[in-house]
Amino acid sequence: LQESYEQYEQQLSEWAAFDPGNVKLNAVLAYIRKKSLITDLINGGILYAEDSTNTLLPVWKGDKREMPDIFEILGASTQENAFIRWKVNSRDGSPPEVYEDPAMYESWRIYTESKANKEGMCYVLGKTAPLATTHPARIRNAGDKAKLISSNDSSGYTYRGRFIEADEACGVSTEVTQKAHSALRWLISRQGWYDGDLVVLAWSPGLLKVPSPCGNVQEWEHYTPDQPTPNDQVTQLIKQFKKELSGGGKELLRTSLNENDIKNRVLVLSLNSASPGRMSLSSFQEFTVSEYLNNLLSWHSKARWKQRLPKDKEGNDRSYIGAPSISMIVKAAYGIKVDDKLRKHALSRLLHCILHNLPIPPDLEKQCV
Repeated sequence: LQESYEQYEQQLSEWAAFDPGNVKLNAVLAYIRKKSLITDLINGGILYAEDSTNTLLPVWKGDKREMPDIFEILGASTQENAFIRWKVNSRDGSPPEVYEDPAMYESWRIYTESKANKEGMCYVLGKTAPLATTHPARIRNAGDKAKLISSNDSSGYTYRGRFIEADEACGVSTEVTQKAHSALRWLISRQGWYDGDLVVLAWSPGLLKVPSPCGNVQEWEHYTPDQPTPNDQVTQLIKQFKKELSGGGKELLRTSLNENDIKNRVLVLSLNSASPGRMSLSSFQEFTVSEYLNNLLSWHSKARWKQRLPKDKEGNDRSYIGAPSISMIVKAAYGIKVDDKLRKHALSRLLHCILHNLPIPPDLEKQCV
């Protein structure tokens, strides 16, 4: 922790020296220099320490029913890996949440660009800008070290033989890489579908929160729009979808979506591990909202049968009529202990069938019988 603190304090000091008028930044810097953060968090009942050594508890050893929130939130991680978010009250009327203050974003952007050693052509902006030398990791989860963009390995064969410099292979500005990776990370944490290293994400640039193509109808019970309203179009669609699964088709969609929603787009991408430290974009597809939901409707209408759920708290049997998730189909075809590559390949094939309204591949169908 001491080494991490020193690096954090040094970077904050350099940022504060670059932007000396930043009140919130200077307040945070002055506070951490007191070296009382961990102690204050322990005294405030946020973090928990060993009574004998006064060091942070690695795991909760007490009654699980009395487990503090910090251990439930962190899961398998330790308290040292918790993120701290700052609030600073100021007289200028800006929000106290430092992480929600646009002025702080802009200050950080200008500071990081000033640290850039090289300018070049950003392939996204189409203009000269400070280029990023490294790109963010931790895209799928907090422990994910794989990167989508990585071309700084001058000792390997990342770009040698094709280009002289790494930025010739991929020139992306610091601003673009931070914004793009942050947006992708947020979308995945909010509505991504996981199966091991494989992540499938469906989203709409028009801010409609669309259901995942990988789950089952029962999982749609947990759908929540960004701004719930009585007339939320997709919420109404899902309600009708579940009630009228035996019919309706395109007419159902026409009555459930307004004209703007129908013309909106849905983007679906798949991310997978390519090699240690490398992540691949294994598929990227674009649909209209009506096309996407029509294909989902077709899948859940044609591939449905009685599904059994775990018993409820009272021990009663539970079931529903609907199509199983693609994970359930692969387990039925190949069992629980299946080769990782075979499972991911089968999941990708089923996803393709759902998105394009195609029949289940005959070999997969035979495996399930």
